[in-house]
Amino acid sequence: MLTRATTEQDAIQRHLNAIPLFMTAQVDEFSPVRLAFAWVKSDNVPLILGQTNFFMEFDVCFYRSKMTFEINPALP
Repeated sequence: MLTRATTEQDAIQRHLNAIPLFMTAQVDEFSPVRLAFAWVKSDNVPLILGQTNFFMEFDVCFYRSKMTFEINPALP
């Protein structure tokens, strides 16, 4: 998982401005959580969940053989 500083450093090296963006999101029927993103005006920078805090808020299990995944709220 990359930190915000790493994301900003990558943006600086590419001469892009990264703007922090915080949003409240709700996944399925789970309680809403606050997620952090870095907004960059560029078509060459993908959105990757987990760059900041998605995987701190949710436990995710990937089942490659079944081509599915499962998301649950992270336990305290």
